[in-house]
Amino acid sequence: MSIYGESNDEFRPRPAWWRLAIVSAAQFIIAIAITNALTSLIDGVLLINAGVTKALIVHLGTWRSLAPLPGFDAAHAVIAVLLLIAGEIVLDFLPAPRTLAMRHFAIVMAESLAVFGAIRIAIAQPAVAGIVIALAAMLCLARAEMAAVRLFNNVIDMTRPSRRFRLWLSRFALWSAAAVLPLSPSVELATLALVTLLVNLALRPGERWEETTHPELIEAAAALPLVAAMLVAGLLWMSPRVVIVTSRGPSIRDWKPLESNLAKRLRDREARR
Repeated sequence: MSIYGESNDEFRPRPAWWRLAIVSAAQFIIAIAITNALTSLIDGVLLINAGVTKALIVHLGTWRSLAPLPGFDAAHAVIAVLLLIAGEIVLDFLPAPRTLAMRHFAIVMAESLAVFGAIRIAIAQPAVAGIVIALAAMLCLARAEMAAVRLFNNVIDMTRPSRRFRLWLSRFALWSAAAVLPLSPSVELATLALVTLLVNLALRPGERWEETTHPELIEAAAALPLVAAMLVAGLLWMSPRVVIVTSRGPSIRDWKPLESNLAKRLRDREARR
């Protein structure tokens, strides 16, 4: 039994497909940017703890952080697990308004932490550890996508596979076009697309029980694209630059000279081990 009743499914408020595509694209861009900043910040802390540098280096300009850093496999494996745990906490316990846009963003954030956090790390790990981390990340990704199917089933009849495929296409096709800008690694994109598509085709949602507000996504479709556009512009400007935080405060510097210096220090560190 639906909380909306059985006879009014045709007239229930729901998001237009184009609005859903726009909101999803903006939310994924924001979530991936947050994930990238978080992983880059963690890498900067690792460099300080290893004595490679005394300044905190945070690379915000692209979707790729400073990872993979040589000689940090064990630390990165632990970080991947912590990112997956963080994603599960965001998915299940994040206190947020019951609007459709906010509930969806919690799901998107969990998926981003799993794919662009944990799987990115898994790619650089030794074979066995990398496979274990990747499988755990894909399970977390599948669980988050199941939550998305159940969420949208409260406002859209999701019992037909064709409609679930249409939902998947609306949520992922538009923002995936950002790959042409070097904004996102192809392996992570392919993993995200494949796992979420399989979940949407295989999972038939049960009864509708959760009420959401603002299901039309009108306000979110108006505001989020502006936020995402400003964020992308800032990230593209920051692409050849990094944020350096020292005891004197933060500054922005060109990345290329620092990259060669950092690579030399890492090679020296590996040679001494």
